[in-house]
Amino acid sequence: MHENMKLYTFRDLPLNVKAISDQICSQGTDFCCDYDIEFITSLTAKSTIYKMAAFFGRRGFQGAVTSINTIAVRTCALLHCSSADNMSCGLFNATSNVNFRSIRIRARLPSTNSSYQPATLDTDHAPLTSFNFCTILDEVSEEVRLDMYVNNPEKLFSFGIFGRVHTLDLPKGRGAASSVHVTLFAIITCICLVLQEPPII
Repeated sequence: MHENMKLYTFRDLPLNVKAISDQICSQGTDFCCDYDIEFITSLTAKSTIYKMAAFFGRRGFQGAVTSINTIAVRTCALLHCSSADNMSCGLFNATSNVNFRSIRIRARLPSTNSSYQPATLDTDHAPLTSFNFCTILDEVSEEVRLDMYVNNPEKLFSFGIFGRVHTLDLPKGRGAASSVHVTLFAIITCICLVLQEPPII
């Protein structure tokens, strides 16, 4: 089932620049994603189309092992698109002629009843194998700071953060799993999956 891109807020990457910094907020919410992107070669009208995206809300879910049919998600993602139409983003059979120097996505989000993980693919439908993903918990504000970074990704299809808000699922009934996740966050205040040298902040 292809993702319903009508739920997402998109912004195009600008042409003829070597670097951009931008913030995308999911329409009608206070959920925002910060993007820092550098290119080896500036984008032109002939470049493969990529869009920055953000979404916070509920989406349909099909699964044989769960009774949940609507899940609540928070997502930041840089997505490959087949055309300028937002609905073309995330479709497979993709190729790319864009040379990224680096991509960084950051967000500061509630940690309670939530979980977050990296979500990446190349145009061969394989996950990226060299990137940095770090979560740092602020126990006072009950927020988590997410930082995801990659250098020189090749054949990029998607690069982003996928988050779940378990208590907003429909039907209800994920409270126990959510409590376990919050406990883990309280014990481990910084979890980093580091597959390459992280950037200097």
